[in-house]
Amino acid sequence: MQKNIKHPHTLGRKSIARKRKELEDARGEEIS
Repeated sequence: MQKNIKHPHTLGRKSIARKRKELEDARGEEIS
């Protein structure tokens, strides 16, 4: 899984946007 982070071009844009959204959701939960 970590290798995918180093090579984002191997993933689809949807996967990146999905991960970014998950990070945003996690931050929102941490803030609240």
